Amino acid sequence: MEASMQSIAENDDLICPITLELYRDPVIAADGHIYEREAITKWILENGTSPFSRQPLSVENLQPDNYLRHLAAQRRNSATSCNANKNVLNPLSFSQIAQLSISSERERPIATSVKSTSTRTRCIIIMAIIIVAIFISLVTGLSLASHSNGSNDSTSRVTTGS
Repeated sequence: MEASMQSIAENDDLICPITLELYRDPVIAADGHIYEREAITKWILENGTSPFSRQPLSVENLQPDNYLRHLAAQRRNSATSCNANKNVLNPLSFSQIAQLSISSERERPIATSVKSTSTRTRCIIIMAIIIVAIFISLVTGLSLASHSNGSNDSTSRVTTGS
């Protein structure tokens, strides 16, 4: 079970977030995300920004990721399966693999689902939690400080009035 979840997580890292297909020509954009070159080029030409952060992107700044291209090619070449008679079946379509991955994500409990998210996603979630915690601390501190100052003022008025 753990090995299959790890395999799904590895597949997630090899699938373009726009096309949901296994990479063929992955590129790294200025927003730090990796996309299929054709898909992100079309997106940039139509929108001019990152699909995730909305920061401006330029087609000229896309950098090829040859290591990820190699990993995706290896995965593509190894995506065959055997039936009960040990006959090799046709390779699976990676859109089918992506759909299986997505449907299994819906069926798994949240704790299991978090394990299969990519490292980038986990980092973003952790950063968001930290920011929210800091914000809550600041608001609580300001609230307590203003409450303390308000009660001191009313106490001093009462003592001065007597």
